[in-house]
Amino acid sequence: MALGVFIGVIPIWGGQIIGGLATAQYFKLNKPLVVIGTYINLTPLFPIIAFLSLKLGFLLANQSVSLPSLSQINFELLQTYFWYFLIGSIPVAVITAVFFGLATYSGIYLFRFLKFQSKQSVNALKIPVQNMVQTPPFFENKVSL
Repeated sequence: MALGVFIGVIPIWGGQIIGGLATAQYFKLNKPLVVIGTYINLTPLFPIIAFLSLKLGFLLANQSVSLPSLSQINFELLQTYFWYFLIGSIPVAVITAVFFGLATYSGIYLFRFLKFQSKQSVNALKIPVQNMVQTPPFFENKVSL
């Protein structure tokens, strides 16, 4: 999942799913989870990711440019400031990938822990079957092979 989120944030538009599948194949990772992670760059989240990437890009390049508001971010602006966007998108991708990777790991760990706990509680309630089941006396004498 973390690799998919990383690839979903870096600016390789149009090749994110292909890049995610290729890297998942190379590293022998879960391909459906990587593809799901690449969908972080959907339309509602893109302005937020672009804004953070541009802000961080200007900060890392020691440039002071006043950015427009979050609602004014579009592809023309990104073309004008592409290098700042690229510089800023790498750290944003790493941060979001680490966050989603830890969240996924924690969720799977919690799911397995709860599943194990429920098995333990069910096993503690089980009563040995051999003590409960006895052959009725009616069948003891009548069955012969």
